[in-house]
Amino acid sequence: MIRNILLAIFTVLFVNTAFCQSVDSTLIISDYAFSLVNNANIQKDITSSLKGFLDNIDNGSRNNPFIDPVYIKKDMEPFSWFIIYDNDAKSTNSKINTIVLSVLPIENASYLIKLQYMDVTNPCNKKLVLIGSLITKMVGNKYYFYNAVDHYTRFWIKQKIGTINYVSATNVNQINAEVMNKFNVSLARKFGIKPIQITYYKFEDPEQLFKIMGFDYIPNMYYSTSGGLAQQWKNTLLAGNNSELYEHEAVHFYTATLFPNRSKVADEGYATFLGGSGGKNLNQLAPFAKNYIKNHPEKNITELATDFGTVVEGNVPITYILSALICRDIEHKYGMNGIKKLLKLNAGEDYFNNLYKVNKIDKTNFGSYVNGLLREYN
Repeated sequence: MIRNILLAIFTVLFVNTAFCQSVDSTLIISDYAFSLVNNANIQKDITSSLKGFLDNIDNGSRNNPFIDPVYIKKDMEPFSWFIIYDNDAKSTNSKINTIVLSVLPIENASYLIKLQYMDVTNPCNKKLVLIGSLITKMVGNKYYFYNAVDHYTRFWIKQKIGTINYVSATNVNQINAEVMNKFNVSLARKFGIKPIQITYYKFEDPEQLFKIMGFDYIPNMYYSTSGGLAQQWKNTLLAGNNSELYEHEAVHFYTATLFPNRSKVADEGYATFLGGSGGKNLNQLAPFAKNYIKNHPEKNITELATDFGTVVEGNVPITYILSALICRDIEHKYGMNGIKKLLKLNAGEDYFNNLYKVNKIDKTNFGSYVNGLLREYN
């Protein structure tokens, strides 16, 4: 599974400073970075704007003066991965070297910038953080920055199937696309609202997903062989499962819209109940959870219910499965009113306190309750 986030800080294999010239303490320009851009003024302007962009990255894209305000109206957070890694580096007091590897002229008088981020906190053990791309373009008298996805998908096929707008390198499977559209329409009907128009990027796998998003390397691209991201702020689904079907992530668009303070446990559980996870439905996933609990009697079921770090077969967090079983039980007993009540409860409160308000299950009887839900599975 790939975490629901989208940012862009960049790193690549270490470039020895003997072959680089330091611009300042935060940005290093490799000797060959501007080999295809001979104009000294352009080099200077791009470097200056890039430094400004990076200096403001932790302020959020809407507050970054080096991101086109017109662009922000279309995508309020095009650099969420940047922000995440930047915040992570600050929280761990890591020292990150940012290296400009290359600046390439591309279409529409724009430039593709390849960046490298290297953790040099320990000089004897430098670590690659990620490698990625930015697009920059002069607008007026200033260089602004853009996510690379439009550049990398400029020749991809775009096709609308009902409420789903597909963007894919290959032709869309009509049957799968129609199933996805029907699922989206049924979700809207279930929640009592109009169907959300979803932009759906189809990728072969998470590696291709992140590459198209502008990352030549980022650890997330190798967490799983299948997965996806939901950019809920613009109803865009990034599916790294080589399919037109990704029901799980579609559920998050509705829960994010209707229940902004929802618990992550309840949210992932309901998405797994309706859309499965890791390419398997709940009936296929439940035995994995049952087997894990059986083979790990030392584990506390109550703790597993909120432990996203424990994964079972298929690389699926056990929390997803246990919460999905509970969501199914709640919907069966209390209908959508029960589900809406669960999702409306404050994410800041204890999950079990919230659960008790819906079905009177608390920590004292949670283990026996879950084992009861799992009893039917072999």
